Amino acid sequence: MPFWDLSLSSRKATKGQTMEKEKKKPERHYQFCLRNDFFTEPVVKKLQKQINGDTCIIAYIRLMQKTVETYGVIAYEGLEPSIEHEIALKFDEPYEAICTLFLVLQEYKLLVQMDPLTYRFTHPETFICSESKSLHRVRAHRERKKTQQSVTPCNASVTPCNASVTPCNDSVTQCNDSVTQARKTADEIISKTLAEKKKKEQIASASMSPIEVLYIQEEETK
Repeated sequence: MPFWDLSLSSRKATKGQTMEKEKKKPERHYQFCLRNDFFTEPVVKKLQKQINGDTCIIAYIRLMQKTVETYGVIAYEGLEPSIEHEIALKFDEPYEAICTLFLVLQEYKLLVQMDPLTYRFTHPETFICSESKSLHRVRAHRERKKTQQSVTPCNASVTPCNASVTPCNDSVTQCNDSVTQARKTADEIISKTLAEKKKKEQIASASMSPIEVLYIQEEETK
């Protein structure tokens, strides 16, 4: 095989290995993270001093959250005359507050205009956190497990109540057994008494004359 064929095969193999490594590269899960010192940053203090300062800060947070999937890129879709009008419409905020926000962010070099239709945050890593998909699943599993453990004591507290009912059921069963035994004993006594009475009657009728027996039967019917 010519040398150049070996070189080509080597390049193909290297390309295949690279693609395989890219396929095995773990997926990342991105989410919005607000820093602990966010409200003490100079840009936030500057926004707070503006007219509708609180509205500007809320719009700032929402704008960062909106660009998590695009990693800090804000694209103008052309729905309104300008990107400021478009964001004001989407956020349902005053147009003036959005204009103030854009001016302050550009003043502090936190937002730059890449072209007439696109803006970009200069440091998206400060509000976008990422983790591998497997780590995200593990963390979610731990949170679910923690929630289940917090619910378990509530269910466990019900068990003593059910256990306290058991002796009551046992006592009722014993009462029913005693009643059944008493009824059985009474039936036996009644049967025995009737048998003895019948036996005495038979003995008495055997020693009496037919006329006396007939007289006693007539008296009993009365």
